[in-house]
Amino acid sequence: MEPPGSRDVRVGDYYMSDGTILPGDVASVPEGCIGIVFQTDAERISTDELAQGWTHGCVMALTNAGKDSKWGKAATEGDGENSPFADHASTYKGMYQEIGGYVKTKYMVDTYANEATFQEVNGAFYQASQYGKTAATTSYKAPVGTSGWYLPSIGQWWDIFENLGEAKGLAALRDSGTTSSNIAISLSGESVLGTLNTCLKAASSSADEFESSKNYWSSSEHNRNSKGLVYAHSVSLTATSLTTTSATKASNSNRRVRCVLSF
Repeated sequence: MEPPGSRDVRVGDYYMSDGTILPGDVASVPEGCIGIVFQTDAERISTDELAQGWTHGCVMALTNAGKDSKWGKAATEGDGENSPFADHASTYKGMYQEIGGYVKTKYMVDTYANEATFQEVNGAFYQASQYGKTAATTSYKAPVGTSGWYLPSIGQWWDIFENLGEAKGLAALRDSGTTSSNIAISLSGESVLGTLNTCLKAASSSADEFESSKNYWSSSEHNRNSKGLVYAHSVSLTATSLTTTSATKASNSNRRVRCVLSF
């Protein structure tokens, strides 16, 4: 195992509980793995994270932080110039460029964590904030010196699918200005679901594999409809497709939470 900086970190490497890196082509992974590297390009790490020195890459957690959680209130989470939710990712290009999961999660925790309704109303962010800190998840505690676990943005889900899941069809959409609530891609001869689950099974027998047709929240808002309701992006997989879906934040609760961190 090697600490960050002693070798080039690669997509598919295993991230250990002490912050060391195990190459993705190792014959077997020992106990203590807490995640899998899905991004190493500094241009795909937010400026907020880079400023903190988390420049090596991003890691997807091995297990879910929770499920059956709501996202938040019906309206947008702040329209002020300092709000990370002032802009919505409603085009393919906008989705790809939206890599601000860290600052969005931090904003939600800083704004609502002291409210009695945080767990109920902002369940996705509550679950992300508790991951690695509860008795059930303490073995996945984020190492000191990292960003800590947070809810990935839609652009970070894009990276998980394209890099770790090998979804080749996403590359052609990166610069598209088409407005859409969904990215629905049929996969010919490849399965992002199968590829991701193969990685997870290799990392740990305790990993939570992705469930077919189940939705996972992102921290990104999509758009506002004519009634002033704002939707948030979620993602789902089947054996032959991947889809993003905009969901009503206040009423959809049948969605899971999978965290990421930067280091």
